[in-house]
Amino acid sequence: DDRTFLKRGAREARPAMHALHAKKLEKAPGPVFLSQAEERPSTPRKDAVPSRREVLKLKRTDDEDFLSRNRAEAQRRVPPKPRARPTKGDQVSPAKHGSFGAVPAYLDERKRELRAEAAAAKKALPDPDCPAGMTKMDDG
Repeated sequence: DDRTFLKRGAREARPAMHALHAKKLEKAPGPVFLSQAEERPSTPRKDAVPSRREVLKLKRTDDEDFLSRNRAEAQRRVPPKPRARPTKGDQVSPAKHGSFGAVPAYLDERKRELRAEAAAAKKALPDPDCPAGMTKMDDG
């Protein structure tokens, strides 16, 4: 078998790297300096920005007093009338149930418990009129 197990083109003689580089340099264009460059067509120039003195010369063509006109227009306007709010007798929303707005029973019960606890705590406090080290006794 005359098969070679080398990469394709491995037998061929390759040129030296400096020879390849020299060929590329021959093909590459040389540097172009501004003096050698072709003349480009110039773009049209814009008008100059007016100076401060020229701007002050400009006047409003219409001598309309916008402040007075706006003030008069605001005085002529009438504020819109407020809309009437629906009362309870008008229409009941289907989302509102019969006990809508009432305090739930468990909250009333909890309030009663809290009041009773506060009264018991107040009763357990020592009497402020009683001297220190003494205890008030019930008449009984």
